[in-house]
Amino acid sequence: MLVKLLNWLFYGLCMSVLPILISWYVVCYMNDKTPAYNLISILSKGELLIICSTILGVNIGELSTDSVQLRWKPLKIVLVALSIILSLFTLGAYVAVTVLADKTNGMALDSSIVFLLATIVICVSSIALPKAEG
Repeated sequence: MLVKLLNWLFYGLCMSVLPILISWYVVCYMNDKTPAYNLISILSKGELLIICSTILGVNIGELSTDSVQLRWKPLKIVLVALSIILSLFTLGAYVAVTVLADKTNGMALDSSIVFLLATIVICVSSIALPKAEG
């Protein structure tokens, strides 16, 4: 399980967020404003919401193909349902951020962080499910 968790942390999470980090570095290099201000301006565009939705989609796919021990099947169903619901909410938040861009500056940043944390919790819980043997 530890190998799968580390694999997910590096390839699933870090590689997904890497474009945002590179953009942040470039903007910090080109701007004379503080790094925190630049990060807020990048996250306010809603890209992190798309990344959350994509990570959740991969989680749904992995959960639907993995077989878990029989006593953990109800939890698997709950995690799939939570992943679907959270993915729909992240997509809805992204639409709200892009359509109402001038009115939702704070919403984009706050919702991006909340949805990222919820995505991490759901995906780590999914990885921790005991797999069926054989």
